[in-house]
Amino acid sequence: MKKIIVGILLISSISSMEKSSPFPCDSFITVITSDKIIVEIEQSIAENLLPGLMHEEVMDKEDTATIVLKDIDSATLKIIIDHINFYNKQINNADDYLFELGKALSHYQSSDNYPYTQSKPIQRLIRTWGIISGKRMAREFDPELIRLIAIRSSGKSLSASTLERITRCKNLTELNLSKFSLSSVPVEFLHPNLRTLNLSKNGLTKLPEDLSPLESLEHLYCTDNNLTELPASLFALTNLKTLNISSNQLTILCHDIGKLKNLKYLSVEANKLSEIPTQIGLLTQLTKLVLGSNKLTYLPTELAFLCNLKELWSDHNELEELPPILSCTQLKLLWLCKNKIKRLPEDCSSLITLERLNLEDNRLKTLPATLKELPKLNVLLLDKNHFDHKTTKQIKEDFDHLGALSI
Repeated sequence: MKKIIVGILLISSISSMEKSSPFPCDSFITVITSDKIIVEIEQSIAENLLPGLMHEEVMDKEDTATIVLKDIDSATLKIIIDHINFYNKQINNADDYLFELGKALSHYQSSDNYPYTQSKPIQRLIRTWGIISGKRMAREFDPELIRLIAIRSSGKSLSASTLERITRCKNLTELNLSKFSLSSVPVEFLHPNLRTLNLSKNGLTKLPEDLSPLESLEHLYCTDNNLTELPASLFALTNLKTLNISSNQLTILCHDIGKLKNLKYLSVEANKLSEIPTQIGLLTQLTKLVLGSNKLTYLPTELAFLCNLKELWSDHNELEELPPILSCTQLKLLWLCKNKIKRLPEDCSSLITLERLNLEDNRLKTLPATLKELPKLNVLLLDKNHFDHKTTKQIKEDFDHLGALSI
């Protein structure tokens, strides 16, 4: 077994371990790699490094800890720590270090001289660094994505250097700029490779007029801002699958929403909408539609065309009747609490997949007999309606088999 003292790259036999080290013993942690090499790592480096590796701690007779690495060999570990040592001398900012480390390892990954960087352990290590930095795993081995995760973790206003670096990262696929107090969105951030863009909780009053560079965008989150309108160019982003613009100040949802025919998730919750355009019926790929906390008195009949809809949330509105969803035969959840619904259709038998129905805080006096025949229904919430004592008793008997019933 051999020993490497990292920092001065001195390799010696295990028998001369103590004699060869020019550093105090208590400033090092002993590590044994998967290829049976003893490596002495400076304690400050080890404290940041070890949480990212599969390892176990072994105590010797003198109660001295030795760290045994499960699947990192000495060569791989040497590369990592060389760069830790190198960049620690030049970079004071941990955020910058993370970016440079990712860039270095990306370089090694493509090098024929270092095929072990293709291994799962080294890639897991980089992903773990992402977790430590941004509480989330990177989905690609990409230094710019690692940089992106570091941005997520800062929780502060974007510095000039960070702005410049985002602008340079032309291969970004995901950019999370939530909670950065942005007053506007720099157009330089609109990279054509972006697939996910999160602009939530910034206080934005408008989006850039020209969003056409975001031709690959699939997921846009712009919640908890102060938007009063949406740019026309948004509705040309036909690859969008997710659009969440909840908790804004929108009074109108443009009829061009019907152009986003690949949408699977749409949320306009907590705005000031009084109607939903009929073109909503063109979004036949929708599986979840969230319309709650607006000022809606009705929903368009075109809602019936949403054949793939599985969840409809329209609570905290002013609806007076059940939305036209009886032909939505994939529907599993219908959330209509806090409306003004007085009656349900007599024939609800088409809702054969419905599992959860919330009608709390409405004005119902009776329920249709077909409701109790729905085979999948498991949760029925009816509190704060206008049922008399006799009706309440009958409902309890009819739906006693459900997993959850409140009335």
